[in-house]
Amino acid sequence: MSERGIMFLVVAALFVGAFLFPYENNDTSYSRPTKPPPGQKQSANPAAETAGPHAVDLPGANAANGSNGASGSPMSQSVHSPSPQETVRQVVTAQGQSLSQREGFSEGQWLEGTWVEVTDDSLAPVDPASITFHVDGSFAEHLLFSDGELGSTKLDQPRADITGKYRLAGLTLSVTRTDRAARDDPALVRPVRHTACPLTGENARGLPIRLFIDGKVLKYKD
Repeated sequence: MSERGIMFLVVAALFVGAFLFPYENNDTSYSRPTKPPPGQKQSANPAAETAGPHAVDLPGANAANGSNGASGSPMSQSVHSPSPQETVRQVVTAQGQSLSQREGFSEGQWLEGTWVEVTDDSLAPVDPASITFHVDGSFAEHLLFSDGELGSTKLDQPRADITGKYRLAGLTLSVTRTDRAARDDPALVRPVRHTACPLTGENARGLPIRLFIDGKVLKYKD
């Protein structure tokens, strides 16, 4: 058989094989788009339709680490900050005390008397801190307030007592100095707020037996 005849038989065999065994594409990653039935519009986003009838497009859902959805977003989780009453109650309870039923002072309430700091008997200082209030709005403090609020002090001299005017409201004791150091340094003449509240119990004069001031417990001095 000639060379041309052999080539003719090979081509014919390929043609018959292709006809008898057609090629089937098993790759399912690609699907040929189909035309919609008459009267139905072509969808602009066919992939969205495959998500089901309940699929919802959430705004910003594809933003990296910036979702504003209800789940997984730090912005959706509220952080509880304790109120001043809760903070004072926790400190007072830790010291074995309890707040009065009012849980604070009345607006513009005045006190009359001296309250001395309560400490462990074995560690009781020789000169305990104290504060004296008068109904005319004046006060005198002794070693009660922190030195950081007093301005410059000399280490080789005992700290002078603080005197001035006070005002009570809620859980706040506001004091304004009028002592000699404040008169010499106008920067010290400013209202300074302290956390204060009456504790449970009143004496015969209707005054609180114990006071809570800046983390310290003071008892009324008879």
